[in-house]
Amino acid sequence: MKKISYLILGGIIAATLSGCASHKIAVIPGSLDVIPMTPTEIASGQCKWVGTDTIQKEQPANVYRKLRNDTYQRGGNRYRVTSILSTQGSLPTGLVAELYQCPVASTDSGNTTDSDTSSGTQTGNALIQYIPGAESVQPVRFRADQHCKIVGSSVVRDDNPKNMEVKLANESYMLGGNRYHITKILKTKDAQPVSVISDVYRCKLSDMNME
Repeated sequence: MKKISYLILGGIIAATLSGCASHKIAVIPGSLDVIPMTPTEIASGQCKWVGTDTIQKEQPANVYRKLRNDTYQRGGNRYRVTSILSTQGSLPTGLVAELYQCPVASTDSGNTTDSDTSSGTQTGNALIQYIPGAESVQPVRFRADQHCKIVGSSVVRDDNPKNMEVKLANESYMLGGNRYHITKILKTKDAQPVSVISDVYRCKLSDMNME
């Protein structure tokens, strides 16, 4: 009887540990170029709709990883979140998205110019959008952010320097973070970073001095 009790207890502990483990979904190499649709792409009408994707009850850190993988596997390179189904804290655990294949302009031409406008569009490389929820992600403030833990790191690349802040926020949010810190600049363009390595942090916002 005692042996059976130990076996039952061991089974409960094993089930609890496996249920609490948060296994991160691996991002397919080709899906690294999958990003949210930009305002320019939405307005252009040149993107081909390839389907919809519904994600339910995923770990927050896995939601956008799965969305990027699903988009790539369906032949798309852009997605547009249309509905958030569920959240854990401020992070989505379920969503509905439209998937698209958009033409990608070459960035090799020396004739490409950038113009910053109030509508958030430009010639050449289009400005990207924040994914829902990533608008509040900011660089870590080491004096103010007292209660933070590192949740991962990422390599962020974009040929348009104006996109780096948004892309850093998006990547950090998809990893389950709300703060980031650039640890190394890999490449610059016109003295502005276009490829960086960053650490991603999850900070307790309620405990932070925002001043």
